[in-house]
Amino acid sequence: MPSPRSTPQDPAFLEHVIVHYRWVFVLFLLPVSLVYDVLYYARSSLVFWMSSAPGRHPEKVAEVQRQVRARMDEGDQRQMCTARPGEGGSNFTAAKAAKTIKISNY
Repeated sequence: MPSPRSTPQDPAFLEHVIVHYRWVFVLFLLPVSLVYDVLYYARSSLVFWMSSAPGRHPEKVAEVQRQVRARMDEGDQRQMCTARPGEGGSNFTAAKAAKTIKISNY
């Protein structure tokens, strides 16, 4: 049992909770996680099947081309990156916003 002065920030408290109350994780958190995964999969499938992305692809490409050409006409020498949020990228390093220009691809 943790000492009476244990707090949630104390590693001994966390260890005590994990060891003695693991049933909370098994009976509550695992089913909640499963439900979340199923709902997220259903949402992703719905977005994929209902999306108009294939039909709008030429329009989106033309918009990105317009942005790049406008940037080049202005003589901007900064590096380019997409305006994609951090979790949507494939690189985990932080982009240096001051040295890059963001091209909207949505």
